Formats: sequence, structure tokens, C-alpha cells
Amino acid sequence: MPIRRSLLRVCLPCAGTSALAFTLLSAAALPSAFAQACTPDPLGGEICLPDQSPNDPNDPNKPPNIPGTFVPPGLPPGVIFDRRQPYRVFEPQEPAPEPEPAPEPAPAPAPEPAAEPAPAPEPIRALWFKSGDLPEPQALDYVERALRQQLLAQVDNTPINTSATGETIRFGETDYLEILEPNTLLYSHPYVEPGVNVWVSGYGGGDQLSINNRTVDLDSGGVVLGFDVDLSPSFSLGLYGNYGSANASGNRGSWNPDGWGGGITADWWTDNFYIQGLVGGNAFSGTHKRSLKGNDARGERSGSSWNAAVRIGAPIDAGSLYLEPQAQLGWVGASLDSFRESGVSRDQQLRYGSSNVDALNSELALKIGVPIRKDERSLLLPSLRLGWIANWGQNNGSQSVRYVNGGPSYSFDLDSGDANGFLVEAGLDYTTYNFTDTSVGVFLRGGPVFYGNDLGTAWRAWGGLNVKF
Repeated sequence: MPIRRSLLRVCLPCAGTSALAFTLLSAAALPSAFAQACTPDPLGGEICLPDQSPNDPNDPNKPPNIPGTFVPPGLPPGVIFDRRQPYRVFEPQEPAPEPEPAPEPAPAPAPEPAAEPAPAPEPIRALWFKSGDLPEPQALDYVERALRQQLLAQVDNTPINTSATGETIRFGETDYLEILEPNTLLYSHPYVEPGVNVWVSGYGGGDQLSINNRTVDLDSGGVVLGFDVDLSPSFSLGLYGNYGSANASGNRGSWNPDGWGGGITADWWTDNFYIQGLVGGNAFSGTHKRSLKGNDARGERSGSSWNAAVRIGAPIDAGSLYLEPQAQLGWVGASLDSFRESGVSRDQQLRYGSSNVDALNSELALKIGVPIRKDERSLLLPSLRLGWIANWGQNNGSQSVRYVNGGPSYSFDLDSGDANGFLVEAGLDYTTYNFTDTSVGVFLRGGPVFYGNDLGTAWRAWGGLNVKF
């Protein structure tokens, strides 16, 4: 029995979600070579669908070549990296030195006879009250006193330049002077004692992909929870755990995997440079459905994946603006277990062999922010991130498949192609700094990725909550 034309969809997590999706669409048998068109998924992956040119179904000696669709990643590294948030900067002031104790008074000497008082000088009157010539010493004294009064009045009305510092706030027994410039200090937190940062982030994405006269709907989302421990004023280590799910559905099939994972994070920073990294692993499973003439061929497939990513940034102070060039690189590799279909007659059931897939992606972006100070200790920072996203094609080998009743084994490629896109991402951070208590921050990110070569537009969004102890 010839194998029907199929669409294979793989959705892999990059930093936490466990998402792997196969959607097989029934059609006529495929030729040994065929054309593919590829489009990225909303979270930076890629989907490849075959054309509609069938081979000769009456040629049983020509093995089918079933196309593959590779979609990494399920969770962008930015969901974890964006937990880094800005806070207003307050420098503690040294307390004023205590005055030295006054020396004990010496005994007063015996009073001497008082001298006769000198005659009081005549008070200086306005020049127009003078009837005669004014003596020169008296005129000079009058002019000096008038000039001194005018100079003191000018000093009292002169504003003080406060472009680098703001108001002084007293908390407890300590005065704190706000530092307004440079803006790069908002992220480096130079006067904050090392502590613990607990954070939670959520993400989601969705798109309808339509190429080669086929349509696939993709929705995915998840949540990540973690904490960081500051080992020094400029270095921290952390752990995170995550849950993620995805649903890929077409007019003749669907797949809805979910899974759990976790990993470690590391951050190092200065006022003008930072580097972030993460390494994680995931375990996932999901039910795959393939529609065959009103019936669903079902199969449960599981697997595991490893992921790693790194981001570097170089904050720049630009007066009232905050600028941050960024570069990011991410990798994910997954091992997919074999599985067998059920739910249809035995002669229609397929058995899939195990396989391995990899993905590599990168970002180059510029973040532009405008710090807005609210109340005494709160900060609002709207931002816009513009950049270039690339998914680099990988040679992932092939996926083998055969009928349960026996017969030859067929295989199809899992290779992915290159894809490039333009990122437009709006963001908003809101934080409140506390001197000795808990500081709290929230953030939102979201926007489209415009891909070239008629690949369409993908949408993604995430946000989170941070609590600093």
C-alpha cells in the first residue's frame, strides 16, 4: 500500500518549553525529489511544506520521499534574558561628622576700666539728602555696601545645576542622593547590596501559516519560574524550571505536545557591558493525529532536548535616552523517540523510527529606551527594539517510517533552510526601588517579525515579574 503524502511538523524548545509537533496530511504518494517552501513560526522557528505535484501512483518501485518540517524553538531565550530590569539609582551619603566638644571656659580675667566710647559715625544717607560735598572715605564705603547687597541678591536668584543628581531622600538614619546620569547605571545597580532575585515569566505566540496551498495553525505558550543569587556586585548564578505546550493543526492532522524542563543561568555585568548565558534540558510528549478518511491515526511520541544561548550587550548613555546594542546566539538539539500509530486498521498504521534534530538561531538588535521617573522611587521605561533575526539551516539527517504490516522502510529529510527576518518589538518596564525592603519590577514585550521571500509575519509576546530581596 503506498504511503500518502504527508506533512511532518517538528516544534522544538530552545530555552524551556517542550514542544514537538508532527502533522501528517493525507494525499497521493510523493516523488523521490520535490520542492519545498519554508516559513518561520512565531517564536523564531521554521515550517517547510511540500508542493502539490504527485508522482505516478501506479509505480510501486518508486519509493516515496516524505517532506519534513523543522520548527525551533518553542521558547525564545529572551523570555529568560529579559528578567534583567532597570531600577533608579540612589547613592548613600556619609553622615555629617559630629561636632567636637567645646573646651571648658577659662576663668575670666579681671575687667579693665572701660574706655570712653568713640563717637558713633554719622549714618550714610542717600546722596540726594546731602547738602554739601561727601568725604571720599564715606563715599567709598557707601558704594562698597551697595555693590555687596546687589551681588548677594544675584546669588540668591541663581539656579543650581542638578543635571547629574536629583533630590536627596532620607530613609532611617541615612540620606540617599539620586544619581540621574549616566542612564547605564539603571541596569548595573552600583549601590545595591548583593541579594536574591526571584522571577516568573510567561510567553505566547500564534500564527496561521499558508504556503503551497496548505494551511497550518500554530499556537504555543508556557511559563518559566526561577531565581538568581548575587555572588558579587557584578556576577550572579541562577536556576529555572519551565512548563510549555504547543498545538499545531492543519485540515488533515494535528499535534499538541507539552512538557517540563529546567536549567541554569549566569550573568556578569558592568556599567557599559554585560553577558548572559543559559543551559537547559527538557522532556516532552504529545499525541499526534493523522486523519484518514474520517478516522484518526494516533501516536504518542516522547523525546528530550538540550538548549544553550548567550546574549551580550553594551549599554550606551545618550542623554535622556538609553541605548543598548545586543547580540544573541541560541542552539537546541533534540532526540525523538520512535512511536507507532493506532486507532485505524493495521494495514494503515505507520511506525516512525527515532531521529535527532538541531537548530541554530541568532539576533542582532538595538534597544532604545526613555527613562521616566515617577514619584520618589519608581521608574517607567518604555522601549523599542529593532533588529535582524536569522534561523540557520541545519543538516539533521532523515526520519524513517514504514507500515506496521511490514514492507520497505522509507525516509525523508529533516533538513531546515535559512530564514531572515526584521524584528520590531515594543517593551515596557515598571519598577519600584526600596532601600532595605523588597524591590519589585514587571515587564512586557511583544511585536512582529517580518520575514522576507514571501514568508509572512510572525507574532510573539512575553512578560514577567521580578522580586529583589
